[in-house]
Amino acid sequence: FQGKECQACKDACPFGAINYEEKDEIQELKVGAIVLASGFDIFDTKKAAQYGYGRIKEVYTALEFERLLNSSGPTQGKVLLKNGQPPKSIALIHCVGSRIPKFNEHCSGVCCMYSLKFSHLLKKKLPDASITQFHHDLCLAGKGYQRFFNNVKDKGVEFTRMKDPDSVEIKEEHGKILVNCEDVRGERKNSQFDMVVLAPAIEGAGDAQRLAKAFDISQEKSGFFVEEHSKLAPVSTVSEGIFIAGCAQGPGDIQSSVAQGQAAAGRILSKLIPGEKLALEPMIAVVDENLCSGCKMCIVLCPYKAITYDDKEKQVKINEVLCRGCGVCVAACPVGAIKARHFTDKQIVAEIKGLLE
Repeated sequence: FQGKECQACKDACPFGAINYEEKDEIQELKVGAIVLASGFDIFDTKKAAQYGYGRIKEVYTALEFERLLNSSGPTQGKVLLKNGQPPKSIALIHCVGSRIPKFNEHCSGVCCMYSLKFSHLLKKKLPDASITQFHHDLCLAGKGYQRFFNNVKDKGVEFTRMKDPDSVEIKEEHGKILVNCEDVRGERKNSQFDMVVLAPAIEGAGDAQRLAKAFDISQEKSGFFVEEHSKLAPVSTVSEGIFIAGCAQGPGDIQSSVAQGQAAAGRILSKLIPGEKLALEPMIAVVDENLCSGCKMCIVLCPYKAITYDDKEKQVKINEVLCRGCGVCVAACPVGAIKARHFTDKQIVAEIKGLLE
């Protein structure tokens, strides 16, 4: 239908959900909670010239190879070299840009399993091909993952354990790809392959910085949003009502992303049940206006961004909705102008006296 207007999907949709005339618009909505699920980007492999990506024509990223395996891809699912011939030897390189301090220190979590999947599919499509996986450590944390690894290994896939993910160097000589790496014994190994598939690191979405600034939440070095607590509140942020899910929080597979989405929805429903009011933390910080000198020290230290400065009154104000009563500002105030409600010095002393009596 190139060059022609096609209305097939619009005519077939029984709900009238397709509107070709719809234009972009900016909407302003009043909501009680927001879930940030900004996804991820993959490591730009060209930043690491040692892997030969973009320079050696038969070096592919995992995403490109996934497309090559797809039945709707450019070769209808056949694994072929650019000369139209099937490869006789294929290398899969793990941790490309992962677990390397100069790029990303974290493990991307999903690369080991999709590399095993590639080997499994390759053995079906090219049973006589030699397949080697170069890995540092294998991340096989899921139920049944070890069984899948054993199955792939039994089919003749070779595994070479690298001492350091950054030790790999890929070159091209006489039409063959040479993979040079240091194994766990400290020995350099040279192997020849027809095709190489790279497993690049998962990084935070490139435009997530705009969201972090808009919602006043922090990001890690790799671009992922920082959760309130890694164990007790993995989908919450320090900003009340702002939640994170999926690879916005960190690398993960579809299963963990779905679980985090459900967890975020559960937290929202537990706080914002229709007809119910949000219960605030009773032990929050309060400011004694007669003592506050307006030094602003507490504003910098507040992890929840609950303190602002009133230019008119030259004093700080505490937002009771955002304050969690952590006590940082109470301890830091040089003039003692901030107190913890229901947790003052007098009340603590009275409790101690009561215990001693």
